[in-house]
Amino acid sequence: MNPTGDDQAGRARAEAAARLPVTFRPLLTRVVLLTVGVLLLGTFVVLAVLMPGEGASPWSTGDRVSVAVLGVFALAVLALLSRPKAVADRDGLTVVNVVVTRRLAWAEVLGVRLRPGDAWVHLDLADGTTLAV
Repeated sequence: MNPTGDDQAGRARAEAAARLPVTFRPLLTRVVLLTVGVLLLGTFVVLAVLMPGEGASPWSTGDRVSVAVLGVFALAVLALLSRPKAVADRDGLTVVNVVVTRRLAWAEVLGVRLRPGDAWVHLDLADGTTLAV
């Protein structure tokens, strides 16, 4: 007996639903940003420790702490830039951008576009707007 197209489509939907939720995240970008952030933090901490405390122009403890805090700030900014992801589940799509998280039901997503040269996917939404993922 040969399965019909409807049977195959239903089976494909069931298999896809079994794999949910699925997270899409640019792994290489995340690894590079976090690695650079940790290296910057380490560099700033080493600089803060090696700053001369005596001599013609001594660095105070406050100066050293400020340099180390600058390294923490650099790591925090790069960690924020590494946040973007999209999580698809049975009920909808959660889009996490740098500082905003948005939950969309599947009925709100009318289309998905990735034109040549685009850095990321754009979602066409039911309210007439687009959302960069």
